[in-house]
This record gives sequence, structure tokens and C-alpha cells, in this order.
Amino acid sequence: MAELAFVRDFTHNGYVQLRDYALGKIKGWSKFKVQQTEIKIDLLENYIAKYRGKPPPRVVWRGNTGEWAEHLRTREIGEVVKIDPLTSTSLDIGVAMNFAKIGKEGEGRVLEIIPRKGGAYVGIRGVSSYDTSEKEWIMRTHHKIRKVGVEKIRGRRTDGSIVEIEVDQYEEIDDDDDV
Repeated sequence: MAELAFVRDFTHNGYVQLRDYALGKIKGWSKFKVQQTEIKIDLLENYIAKYRGKPPPRVVWRGNTGEWAEHLRTREIGEVVKIDPLTSTSLDIGVAMNFAKIGKEGEGRVLEIIPRKGGAYVGIRGVSSYDTSEKEWIMRTHHKIRKVGVEKIRGRRTDGSIVEIEVDQYEEIDDDDDV
């Protein structure tokens, strides 16, 4: 039950604290907050480890905004990016489009990612932060993705509208591949 509580916290914006920790942005944090964050990461990694034997989805989607979206957009084909924090992705492109603010102010980017390993499904009613029907795939810490393309596709937003968007296509790669 504690694992599900931490997964719920992670999908309900708890990822911000975990991301900041993974990126070393902990200046001014108390010793307690650092220890609490390390415990959360361990519990989430244990949750993911339980599912290592299960095959990942064929494709997942991630909506990004701001500098990170621009950073990923400008990567060259074949370029590898290391992502330190745990990463929540969706099996629903519409959810990613909403997170990227597609069709709203300050449009971000949607990533299409082919996961290879080291993640876990989160689709338990009441755990996913977006709505009760969203299925998430949490990607492990310190994973690497390689840009394999850019493509224009038509995607259905969660409000039902269909829009054409440009997606950055990435594939997760093994740890022993070079960055």
C-alpha cells in the first residue's frame, strides 16, 4: 500500500521534487527533505523493479513545455539524451498533448517514445493523476533515449478534438550505449 501511495504522489506533481533531486537542485533543502526524497525514489524504483519482467508498451507519449521541450526538439537524429529523473509517460497521446499545451498558449512538444525496458504500468483506478482511465508508463531513473525522427501526425486531444502536430520520435536505448 505504501508503494501505491508514493506512486500516486509521483503522478500528482510529486515528480517535481524527485526531478529536482535527480538534477542536483537541492540547495536550501533540509536534511529531512533529502532523506524523504531518497526514500520516495527507492520505493518507486522497487515498484518499477516488480514489473521488469513485463513487456513494455509498444509506444508511449510524453508532453513537454518550456526549455526542456525546446532542448528535445533541437536534438539531431541519432543524438542520445540521458534523462535522470523518473519519467511519467502516457499510453494516450491526448494526455501528452494536454501536458504539452497543444492547441493552447505556449505550445510545447510531444515525444513519441519506444520503451525498451525498466518501467512499470500505472493504471490502477485512483492512482494516475490525470483521470481514472489514463494508463501511465513510468520510465526508470537514468534512462537514455535516442532521437530517431520527427513526424507530423494527427492526434486526438482529451477533449475529443483532432489536430495535426509534429512529434519528436525517440527510442529508449540500453545503458551500455554511449551518450
